[in-house]
Amino acid sequence: MVWSDNTRTKPLDVCNLGSAWKTREGIGVGTPLSELRKKLGDFKLYGLAWDYGGTILLDSSNLSGYQGKLILRVDTAPNASEKFPND
Repeated sequence: MVWSDNTRTKPLDVCNLGSAWKTREGIGVGTPLSELRKKLGDFKLYGLAWDYGGTILLDSSNLSGYQGKLILRVDTAPNASEKFPND
């Protein structure tokens, strides 16, 4: 979403950049958790299985400059509970 005003009430453009889009740091769809840890440093995230589930809190990470501009979310693989039943 590109806004036409500072109050973010008038959209100028909406684009779907697809799964090939990445941040300058190389974070995109499919980035493994191990790579996120390297690029973000210490970070916190909201627990899974609810509306904001898997949302990374950027204010506590190396990407704090993106706070309010970028939302990163993580999720588990569909078979994760079968693959890692004790985690």
